[in-house]
Amino acid sequence: MKKIVLCILFPFLPLLQVKASDFVGAEISYKHISGNTYEIRVTSFIEYISNPIIRPNLTVNYRNNCTMGSLQLQYDTNYASNIACSLIDPHVIIEYKTQFTFAGLNCNGVELTLDAPCCMPVYNNLQSPSPIEEVKAEILYFSRQNTSAEFNTSVIKFAQKNSTTDIDLSASDINGDSLVYTLADASGTYASGYTFNDPFGPNGTSILNPSTGVLTVTPTAIGTYLINVLVSEYKNGNLAGTSQREWAIDVIDNVATNHNPSLSGINNTTNYSISACIGDTVSFFASITDLDTNQNVLVKLLTTLPFSKLTTVGRTINFKWILNSSITPGVYHPKIQLNDQNCGVTTSIFNITVNPCISTTVDEPIPSVSFTFYPNPSSGNILLNLNPKSINTIISLRSITGSLIKEIQITNDQQELDLSDLENGIYFISIPTSKGVLTKKIILTK
Repeated sequence: MKKIVLCILFPFLPLLQVKASDFVGAEISYKHISGNTYEIRVTSFIEYISNPIIRPNLTVNYRNNCTMGSLQLQYDTNYASNIACSLIDPHVIIEYKTQFTFAGLNCNGVELTLDAPCCMPVYNNLQSPSPIEEVKAEILYFSRQNTSAEFNTSVIKFAQKNSTTDIDLSASDINGDSLVYTLADASGTYASGYTFNDPFGPNGTSILNPSTGVLTVTPTAIGTYLINVLVSEYKNGNLAGTSQREWAIDVIDNVATNHNPSLSGINNTTNYSISACIGDTVSFFASITDLDTNQNVLVKLLTTLPFSKLTTVGRTINFKWILNSSITPGVYHPKIQLNDQNCGVTTSIFNITVNPCISTTVDEPIPSVSFTFYPNPSSGNILLNLNPKSINTIISLRSITGSLIKEIQITNDQQELDLSDLENGIYFISIPTSKGVLTKKIILTK
């Protein structure tokens, strides 16, 4: 597989100014924008003691057999959690991001590798000299237009000696892929008795549930241990992409307890999906749960949706989105973040399917532009049947997430369309009409 390798370099202060424990960990994710353009995001976890070191940007190097170069991931000042947590688990969550268009040139396989050399850290489970912390993600094929899974909660920095702790490493995937969790190599030479699958070695146990992403640890010795977890996405049984988180856990004698806040589904249910039509108003509420009742939970909508509004009353959030004619049919994924200001940061992703819902009755004229196609489902080749007034119209093909894949000029009232280069899944074919945009769904199964 042809790959692009990205190395991330932190612009460090002189060594005497940087603590050995400055870097707690990092994770990488990516979001498909269009074509070969992706938003690359790095979330870093930085120790907060008196004066945290907040770097303005990250230098990312990339290369493959097609091209090589570097780009800057900028410090995102709008990220909701760029504030210090309280004394229970003191660290700062910093996010960096940028958009980048990868060259086509038959370079389908992409591996993103972010290396963060920091401050000569010392870990009990890795030999000296200290390794370079490394976080990876993979985009297997550009044509799949995949968006990576994202972790739902922030890191837990402390674990209590001789006590069992469940660490939530679960992730969400807007593509609906199946997720599998495994421990991965923390990119160093392990000390005798330690492996990536057994990061506590002789000093405790760790068991990762491959289905839920819950890591159960029971450390028996004080120290600092580097752990790496890999999330693999599978679509129809095939690997679609990966993402990683790597962080250091400090084992200490006494750990103050903090519970992460959580958000219910739509209207206080366990359902996080809803459908609506253009012209509708999507409106629902959800309840915040936090066992630490004395904490003030901050709420923020991380996804920009035009004509949407999020309000909070007590421990209830209210979401409203007006779907006017400027909204493109497709599936949208608003992300709502909860922050208990004590390093308990969680994210919930909702799925809103927006349909055109254009219909005709015996009392309404049939739109002057209409179309049918077959077969549906299809293995990739379909035949479009359009009325004569459709000639010289441009139809569009979009993914289930609403991303534009291609536009096609109609030159005949019967036209073949080759979709064999696309992955299995649901797509939308749209054509403009006098009453708006007529959209129909097509299913590809090969």
